[in-house]
Amino acid sequence: MSCSADTEGASDTLTPPNLPALPWLSPLIYSVLPASESNPTRNSLLEILIQSDISPQLQTVILRLQRLHYTVAHVISYHGAPLDPRALDEDFIQVQHDLLALPYPTSNDNYATFSSTSSSSSVASAAILPAHYLNEAVRLAALLYAKSLTRSMSSIPRHSRPIVQRLAVLLSLINGTQAGGIKVCSLHRASLPLSSSSSSSTNSSASSCSSSPAPLELLLWLHIIGGIATRPESSSEREVFTHGLACLVAGSCYEANWDSVEKSLEEELLWLPAIHGISGRLLWEESRLEPINVQRPT
Repeated sequence: MSCSADTEGASDTLTPPNLPALPWLSPLIYSVLPASESNPTRNSLLEILIQSDISPQLQTVILRLQRLHYTVAHVISYHGAPLDPRALDEDFIQVQHDLLALPYPTSNDNYATFSSTSSSSSVASAAILPAHYLNEAVRLAALLYAKSLTRSMSSIPRHSRPIVQRLAVLLSLINGTQAGGIKVCSLHRASLPLSSSSSSSTNSSASSCSSSPAPLELLLWLHIIGGIATRPESSSEREVFTHGLACLVAGSCYEANWDSVEKSLEEELLWLPAIHGISGRLLWEESRLEPINVQRPT
């Protein structure tokens, strides 16, 4: 179990694992899934990753995480579905290990292993080109999501601060590098199935937002996954996520409600209402109180 402890410690501190990944000794945990669930005909998550220009290496690891997500969803839906605890531990540790060990393009277009836990914008921007901010944000959110499937939601903030800090910085940089009020709609679909109702809180004027041309589904997921890994009563990081979430919705094609957003997260990305629903709704309600000033697209 030394590899497991090493990987979990590295995940908590956002540092590279010291030990190499161990070979699987048990059958893959998602071998319990029916073929229709483990290999869906259409993979919306993969489409979004490709449209977002996420690196092939990261895509591969996230698709393995998706199969683990399907497995947990299957067990929740069909109570008592058999699972090998050892296989479950091995598979999740392997995914987290590979996410932590992934290289990323530096400003010299060479690959380097992430080795800094600083959350300062200077470190984030110096280590990664703006073109790769989204890729790194997705990697961090995938780490948080993997944690959320193996630990109680109440314990996630205590064990995720370095990841949350860096993700908050990256999302601020992503939002800050997009100018001109670009309409936030999905690149591969017209938009999320959002309602056309408006919210008075989104029309108040206090701070301005810029919007991003990345797929709306992915940007919503990044802000929500980051936000639910913070405590409701805490931190400037949580404000980054709630404010960014409010900006995304206010700058999008339609005004959203939580039920439609949660359905899209579940169907298009990685989200389990039974695990994440309460925390997600609380974050959403906080974001509705954010005073923002965005020109809604016409």
